[in-house]
Amino acid sequence: MTHLLDTSAVLAYYFEEDGADQVQVLLADTKNPPCICCITELEFWARLKSLGAEAQFQIDWPELSNLLTICPLDVQIVGRAVEIRRACSDRLPTVDSLIAATASFHNMVLVHRDPHFESIPRKLLRQVSLCPPTAS
Repeated sequence: MTHLLDTSAVLAYYFEEDGADQVQVLLADTKNPPCICCITELEFWARLKSLGAEAQFQIDWPELSNLLTICPLDVQIVGRAVEIRRACSDRLPTVDSLIAATASFHNMVLVHRDPHFESIPRKLLRQVSLCPPTAS
């Protein structure tokens, strides 16, 4: 296991948005499939519900999650999330801190589309952003 997909990366793939092709490359590696944090299931459901497509969750989630390894949360990962949040220079939502901590704890690269992950020090988390670079 080398990569953990944040919910934003899963949604980019699902909705065929920017970054979907990079997620597809990771999914194509059947010998080393990417992982997700178990909390991604809740975030995925919430996004579909917010779009009025809650019923689609029961159809699409089993198929999508079958492509991934699902990592559970435990007290050690929660402790890592606290460490990550303390080290961030910007606000990091609790759910995202748990996802980042899961990647960090398992020494995986976090793949995401959320700019707020960028405030996590590199010594705590390796990451790949699917967002196009911003113009300076």
